Amino acid sequence: MMEAKYATRIRGTVLTREIPFTPGNPDEYEYPFPDQFNGDLYSRYRERADALQDVLICGRLGEYRYYDMDQAIVRARLLAERLLLSR
Repeated sequence: MMEAKYATRIRGTVLTREIPFTPGNPDEYEYPFPDQFNGDLYSRYRERADALQDVLICGRLGEYRYYDMDQAIVRARLLAERLLLSR
């Protein structure tokens, strides 16, 4: 479980629970299946995204990485701080 109040401005306590699940059918995956086709597709998208100015593409799908929720929140905060400091 993770206590989200440290990552947000929520007052009080909010508890969440993640329940791992590995589907047997690739059509049931919630994230891109890590195979050669999807890796190549991500590389093409990343090249196009890197050519854009003033655009930040991040997160689980934007970075083609799995993040637990606490990692996703920390990553978003880190990127936001970098953006704010660079202006």
